Parts: sequence; C-alpha cells; structure tokens
Amino acid sequence: MEKAQVLIVEDDGIIAMDIESQLKQLGYGVTAIVGYGEEALAKVKEHKPDLVLMDIVLKGEIDGIEAAAEIRTQYDIPVIFLTAFVDKERLKRAKLTYPFGFILKPFQPKDLEVTIEMALYVLKVDAERKQAEEGLKKSEEKYRTLFEVESDALFLVDEDTGNLLEANEAACKLYGYSHEELVGLKAWNLSAEPEKTEKAIKLVEKTFLPLRYHKKKDGTVFPVEINANHFTLDGRKINLSAIRDITVRKQAEEALRKRTKDLELKRKSLEELNTAMKVLLKKREEDKTELEENVMTNVKELIEPYFDKINKTTLDDHQKAFLNILESNLSEIISPFTRKLSLKYLSLTPQEIKIVNMVKIGYITKKIAKIMKISPRTVDTHRKNIRSKIGLGKKKGSLRSHLLAYEQ
Repeated sequence: MEKAQVLIVEDDGIIAMDIESQLKQLGYGVTAIVGYGEEALAKVKEHKPDLVLMDIVLKGEIDGIEAAAEIRTQYDIPVIFLTAFVDKERLKRAKLTYPFGFILKPFQPKDLEVTIEMALYVLKVDAERKQAEEGLKKSEEKYRTLFEVESDALFLVDEDTGNLLEANEAACKLYGYSHEELVGLKAWNLSAEPEKTEKAIKLVEKTFLPLRYHKKKDGTVFPVEINANHFTLDGRKINLSAIRDITVRKQAEEALRKRTKDLELKRKSLEELNTAMKVLLKKREEDKTELEENVMTNVKELIEPYFDKINKTTLDDHQKAFLNILESNLSEIISPFTRKLSLKYLSLTPQEIKIVNMVKIGYITKKIAKIMKISPRTVDTHRKNIRSKIGLGKKKGSLRSHLLAYEQ
C-alpha cells in the first residue's frame, strides 16, 4: 500500500523540520514544507497531498483557518490543525472548516500518528459512502427502465403478506393477466404448489429457488425457475423475483437424459464387446503360437534327426544334393517360426546359449573367448553352429541382428 503524503504548513522552521522527521519515521511521505497560507494553497494545487498539517497561526495575509477553509472547499483534502494555544474565537472559526483533528504543541509521535490515521480512515469511509450513494442513485434511475424491458417475468413481493406489489410487462404476458389483475393477487395464487410458495417467500436469505410449477390465468401449469433477491424498503421486507418459463429447457433436459441413458447402455455394450474381442484375440494369438511351437517341435524331433542319420550313410553326389535341397527348403519353410519363437526351441547347447547372450550385447569374438577362457577359433565354430540352427546358415547377415529379432 502506498504511504500517505502530507503537506506541512508551519512557519517555525525548527518545529517544521521536527514534524517532518517524525512523519518519515512513522512511514509517511512529506510533499513540501511551507510557512504561509498562500504557499499552502499553491502546494495543495500542485501536489494534491492526502492530508495537510496546518498551524493555525501563520504569518501573511491569510492564517491557517482561512487556508484550511479554501483547501476544504476546493480540494476536499482533510486538514489537521497544529496549535500551541487557541482562543475561543479562533476555535469557533476553526470548527467551521470541519477539521479532521487538533494537535496541541508540543506533541508526541504517537499522538501525531493516531490523529493522522483517524483522519485518513474517516476520509476513506466518507469516500466509500459517497461512492455507494452515487451508485445507489444511478441504480435507482436504471431500475425502472430495466424492470420494464426485462424479458423475464419480474415481481416485487411483500414477504410478510405475500402481496404482489409490482409486475413488469413480461410477467403479464407470461401469466395472461392484465397489470391491474396481476398486482392484486397473492404470490401463491400463481403457484401450482401454494404451500411451498408461501414458505419460500419467507426464506429471506435464500436467493435462488429450485424448480417450481406455476399456473396461468387459464389454469395451464408450466415449470419455472425463480431467482429471488431480498431487500428492505421503507421498513417492509421486499422480494424481487425473476420468473423464467423453462418448459423448453425441461423438454431438452429430458431428451438429453434419455439420450445419455441410451449412450451409456451402448457404451457398456461396446465395453463388453471389446472385452470379448480382446479375449478372442488373445486366444487366437495363443493358438497361433501353440501351432508354431508344435510345428517347430515336430520338425526338430521327427524330421531333423533323420537328416543327421541320412548324412552319416553313404550317399552319392546326386543324393547329397537332393538332401541339401530338402534341408534348405525345410529351413525356409520354418524360418518365419524360428524368428518368432524363443531360443529354447533351437536346440542350443549351454555353451552356445552363453555365446548367444554375449553376441546380443555386442561382444566380439576375442572378448567372448577371453571371458569364456576358450580360443577365438572355438568361438567362431560355435557362432557357425548357432547361425545354422537359427536358419541363417551361409546367408549373409548380422548374427546379432537376427538374435535380437527373437526378442521382438
């Protein structure tokens, strides 16, 4: 918050400097120090201080009282009088300027602070009161116009008697009454639930009433929304009620509720269908994996052993060529399965599995040999066997890339 700015009007230089020092210690600002009433008026016009500390007795053509009167009239700035003594005549004149306080010299800093704070507080309250009064006046001027042109039905209701004191044109059209007929009714005459309306009128602190049903002059019942504001006028408790016909909104809400309910049922149905599809897809994937595993197992257990046995027999060149073609074609057939299935179906030895794991993390042959304490040539032999078992054989391609593919 900005500190208050004070103009010091004191013709004794030593006292003026002491006052300035005290003000600054108390946290106030000093706009200027002057010793004449004429100077005070000029500085007020120039700086517009928040408050003036004015010595009553001043040198010059006008004294402190005259200067204070001018400041009060022209600028409405509070003045606090400083004086060492004052006679009855000066005191009478000073009172006519409506000062915000008197401080008798010599004074203590606390006296100065309390008097200034009270003056500033009174000034603030007075400004707020004037602002409120001005706002109220403007509101009253606008009230009648707004009351009449408002599209919602508006009523003024006496909360004690329930009498309708005033109604606008929109209210007359909504309920089907003339202005004279409507104003002559009780508030509960308009309600399809009179016992609730009579109680609602007396709920002064309640500013919004839930859904109500009202009836028109012809007896037609329709839903309304009521916004109520309460105030006191000439000692009477008045309720200003804004009535809105919400028939269309209620119909839309009902349609929306039905639509929401239908969508919720469809959502649950889709969730159940989605769950069933997930189960079916999972079962399908499991069946597919099981089929692939069975194919691999059958090939490894029922076919490949016979290739080994045949290779150990005496074969001519044509027979060996046909056997190689048969092994190659079989390898091509099962290669899609081998890339998907776990390494456990590839009949790797424990030594080969260790090498596979090190190849996958990027170790080269020399490092693998050093870790396993075998020769690099032995590692190369194992790598060759691994390539053969995973269907890579003499094909070009990175062994590490193919091994990593098994983890995808």
